[in-house]
Amino acid sequence: MQDRKSLFLRRGSAVRTLWSRRDVKEAIVIFGAALIGFIVVVQTQLYEALDAYLISHDDWHLDDVLLVSAITSIALVIYGYRRFRDLSNEMRARSRAEIEAQRLARHDPLTGLPNRRFFGQSLEGAP
Repeated sequence: MQDRKSLFLRRGSAVRTLWSRRDVKEAIVIFGAALIGFIVVVQTQLYEALDAYLISHDDWHLDDVLLVSAITSIALVIYGYRRFRDLSNEMRARSRAEIEAQRLARHDPLTGLPNRRFFGQSLEGAP
């Protein structure tokens, strides 16, 4: 009985570890966006209208242009999402570093006690 419980706990830990990975989350977001796009296209019958338009204008060779633009737009959405995530992580790291730098400027790094600068700033702020 104990072996089954420990096996279940290990599996749960593996699932939590899998969900915490960035690439897994991004893949889920991309798959979800593609699924929503597919549902919208099916519900609005956009594919049939686009297919009829391309058949009626077969001599224009628009199907190649539409395919390239669709692939490019998907790539740009993925790139934009990843870039947004990178920038938000960088902003959080910078904010934490600035707070830590301010704390280190007013406290002794070894003991953690306030230093002369902290005392001077506190004295200036006192009424």
